[in-house]
Amino acid sequence: MPEEMAEAKQIVWRSKLYTMIGDVLYRRGTRNGILMKCISRAEGIDILNKIHSGECGNHAASRTIMGKAFCSGFYWPTTLHDAEEIVRHCKAC
Repeated sequence: MPEEMAEAKQIVWRSKLYTMIGDVLYRRGTRNGILMKCISRAEGIDILNKIHSGECGNHAASRTIMGKAFCSGFYWPTTLHDAEEIVRHCKAC
């Protein structure tokens, strides 16, 4: 833990959002408390591409595909940024 009290409290507060089940890290949803599996950024981008390309809808906006990824039970810290990049670089949109 950091020596600075404010930084240590922030780490403790943030850590309450996460839990380990076996060898898998999960993040608890802030609004609904549903556990979302923490995945790598590469896996997350693949999921967002599949959602955006039409497997779960048709070329949805960044916040919509982010929400669908979360509802599907996946989490990674750069989700919104990655979703915005996918929508921004989509030639069909």
